[in-house]
Amino acid sequence: MGEMGASVRTAWDEIKKISDGFKFVKEMDVLVGIPAEKNEDHGTLNNASLLYIHENGSPVNNIPPRPVLKEGINDPEERPKIQQLMQEGIKQALAGNLQGAENAYQRAGMAGAAAVQKKFTDGGLAANAPITISGGWMRNKVSGKLVHVKGKGNKGPLIDTGALRQSITFVVRKKGK
Repeated sequence: MGEMGASVRTAWDEIKKISDGFKFVKEMDVLVGIPAEKNEDHGTLNNASLLYIHENGSPVNNIPPRPVLKEGINDPEERPKIQQLMQEGIKQALAGNLQGAENAYQRAGMAGAAAVQKKFTDGGLAANAPITISGGWMRNKVSGKLVHVKGKGNKGPLIDTGALRQSITFVVRKKGK
């Protein structure tokens, strides 16, 4: 094969690399939260359910929103780092380095999970109610019965055992899987 054939093959190889890179970027997600395999049950609720309640609040249960996912990922200090890693992944993918792209996405996921975990302890969440801290008697809103609440002894919300915070992680996977 002559020079023309070699240059056509090289051009097709480059087009294939770029095409594979676009496919990677289009198909892959970096998700931060609680994947199914880390979703431990705590009585009637699992970690994902608990996180949803705390993220959005529950007016019926007098729980204010404590958006650790949204606030962690969008933190002004953390978001640029995560975006830079995602951009690096896209650049690597479009250069044909899918392993480099995967590695950058993994690092973005780690940075995102760390940012969310940091939100649990940075002091920016709504404080626990006095009865949650000290304990005492309260009336159940639905039944009207008196119920004793055991106090936690601290103001910090979302940290009793640390299990919910520790369950925050990430996955890099194909969309829809």
